[in-house]
Amino acid sequence: MSKFLERPPKKKRKDHSKKQESSLPRQSKPALPIPLILWIAAAIIAYIYLFNTDTADRSNPSLETIIEKVFETQDTRQNPTPFPEEAVKQACLWKDNFVFEQEIEQIPPDDYIKDYWGTGEPRSVEPIVNGLRHGMGHYTFANGVVYGDIPWKHGQKHGTFTLFREDGTIEQTLSYKDGRVYGVNIWFNRNGSQTTWLYLDDTTFYPALACVPYQISGQR
Repeated sequence: MSKFLERPPKKKRKDHSKKQESSLPRQSKPALPIPLILWIAAAIIAYIYLFNTDTADRSNPSLETIIEKVFETQDTRQNPTPFPEEAVKQACLWKDNFVFEQEIEQIPPDDYIKDYWGTGEPRSVEPIVNGLRHGMGHYTFANGVVYGDIPWKHGQKHGTFTLFREDGTIEQTLSYKDGRVYGVNIWFNRNGSQTTWLYLDDTTFYPALACVPYQISGQR
């Protein structure tokens, strides 16, 4: 079964076994960008602040109030690069706001790309329009367990979908937009833990904590 997204980003480990000489001085880089660290700290402070005010404020804090409290705690002198607030908000809400019928044109397929396991059992059925995958592709394991249903838009993965293991347990919940990983993506480990990242594009991603303001505002 083909894989539709690389594994979550791995943390690079430093090799201290050998010392390398360089003519240039090395500069240490923080594990997370400074603006993101400040944003996360500010989000936690805002969260604590809002849920320790009176009952009326706790019951339904507005998004504007949360964002205001977050940015009140930031020192612009130490954080000259503005956090991409609107881009993060849209990415956080992409999965919940996605509607297959609205995002992908409902065009009758010209044909289907079909693949089979060696046993003759169906492996994948993908609708095609004008020679490109378009619509909902269906994928299964040889034992009949569903691997996933993946939305395609003119040859590119577009939307949200869940992939399962052969035993039926959830392996990944993925999110794409126009063929690129986008929004909240979750990897489920067999031990019950999970790894979650928020993607703005293929190379820009943040910890899921960046979505906290939109989760507690009732917009997720």
